[in-house]
Amino acid sequence: MAVNLMEIQPKRLAEELEYASVISGKTSKAFKFDGGDRMKILSLVPQSLNSYNRTASSNRYGTPAEQQDTVQYLYLDKDYGYSIPVDKGNFIEGNYLKTAAAVFKNQLNAVVAPDIEKDFFARICFNAGKINATSTAISASNVMGRILAAEAAMRNARMPKDSRFVAVPTTILQFIRQALTNCDGITDKLLMQGIVGRIGTLMVLEIADTDVPTGVNFVAWHKSSIVFEKTIDEVIAHKNPQGISGTLSEGRFRWGGGIVGQYAGGAYVDCLNTSQQAAPSIAVSGAITVGSSSDYTLYTTDGSDPRYSGTAVKITSGTTPSHTAGDVIKAVSYKAGKAGSTVTSTTTTS
Repeated sequence: MAVNLMEIQPKRLAEELEYASVISGKTSKAFKFDGGDRMKILSLVPQSLNSYNRTASSNRYGTPAEQQDTVQYLYLDKDYGYSIPVDKGNFIEGNYLKTAAAVFKNQLNAVVAPDIEKDFFARICFNAGKINATSTAISASNVMGRILAAEAAMRNARMPKDSRFVAVPTTILQFIRQALTNCDGITDKLLMQGIVGRIGTLMVLEIADTDVPTGVNFVAWHKSSIVFEKTIDEVIAHKNPQGISGTLSEGRFRWGGGIVGQYAGGAYVDCLNTSQQAAPSIAVSGAITVGSSSDYTLYTTDGSDPRYSGTAVKITSGTTPSHTAGDVIKAVSYKAGKAGSTVTSTTTTS
């Protein structure tokens, strides 16, 4: 018998339709989008230690210097929905299979969740603090070393040992299984079923090959390095709305976020060098040439990292920004479907 979802309590409906996302619970909750579509993140700039001077008449700890900070903005930049009517005649003739619940679940599993997860990994690929782009294809003989290099990068960035994750496309995961085939029982436990296991301090997550851009071998991150939040996540079923004899299933999903610059060292991407966008170039005169075939380029003239800076300026073609001799200009280029370029930096002479 057909189910009228208008009679199902919202909590029960949400429980029935919940998708077990691989990214759920694996991002920072230290920052929130409150109200508007933009989040402002202030990061404190650390100061070097001074030599304590026990004979000085004042300022024995060193000359006081005001605490500096950097500003970064993250955006709720995705807002999507769907509207799917099911005519009562089609419902009956389809052997009562096109219930609103079936429509919701199909949309969630086939479209909504995959699109959100692809966007999540694309954001990491765009702005990871470390991108290992190489011409050497990944294989069973080098996959473990490559993943452990990601762990080393996190350790060198002084990221906490807990809440570290590595998302591995299913094809690459087979190399890991091959690498562990002849290992002893203790080592073999590095790869278990479920989450799919652990390599060093990295919890291994299996993802679809299509969840990451072509040529990306894996993506690793620490929970504190990424803000990713859904502010609207709703599905609604209407029975016999005006103009329709049947049901109308609608859903809306709004999300956004990105890498937190202060903890960017906890985000790592391993990919082929053909999968990384070409970097821009900057002349000592300050002239910027955008990366070849890039969609856009971000630059700063205050020495801050354009990937995470609130002062970054977006351009799509070459320009010479206003500056004075001695200014540090930095730039990075992007293209959809590729990892972000390396950051180019130049100190101007004129």
